[in-house]
Amino acid sequence: MWYERKLLPALTKSELPIKTGAHLALLSPPFPAKILTTYHPKSQKEGGSGPHVTLQPRDPGPRGSRAARSSSGSRRGPGAPCPQPAATMLSRLLKEHQAKQNERKELQEKRRREAITAATCLTEALVDHLNVGVAQAYMNQRKLDHEVKTLQVQAAQFAKQTGQWIGMVENFNQALKEIGDVENWARSIELDMRTIATALEYVYKGQLQSAPS
Repeated sequence: MWYERKLLPALTKSELPIKTGAHLALLSPPFPAKILTTYHPKSQKEGGSGPHVTLQPRDPGPRGSRAARSSSGSRRGPGAPCPQPAATMLSRLLKEHQAKQNERKELQEKRRREAITAATCLTEALVDHLNVGVAQAYMNQRKLDHEVKTLQVQAAQFAKQTGQWIGMVENFNQALKEIGDVENWARSIELDMRTIATALEYVYKGQLQSAPS
């Protein structure tokens, strides 16, 4: 195993004072204790104790206590209940997760409302900007319609006045014609009167000449 080669490079499995299966739980991560190797130069034949492995507990701390709790929990049987601190930790983690989820939902809801408000403001601004031109065109159209109606009324009045003027001119021409007829009639009467006067003058002269004789 890699931990045997790393921690005990000078030892073999046959020279270990404890079995591999026995110290496997101690050497498997997370390591619950510090492993110190001591090598005695004298072999067992010379009366020495031989190479052996000594275990030294870790320094107390949060990480070490957590590793110890996890290792002790791993040694429990399959039917053993979970310790109370683990349940409390899971409950706390669940509450923190739910609180974060609620915060994220509230933040998303707030951003959604802000986006809706911004989109509404943008739409209203665009509609107002477009309605300015439309309103101006509508006002111009109403003015044009009013001017057209006024022009139609004035044109009708002008046509009526023109008809009256035409009638007056025709009457004047008729009067002129009648005046011309009177002049002609007066001239014809004048000629007749001259003819009558000349005839009377001849008669009178003839009577004067016949009287002395």
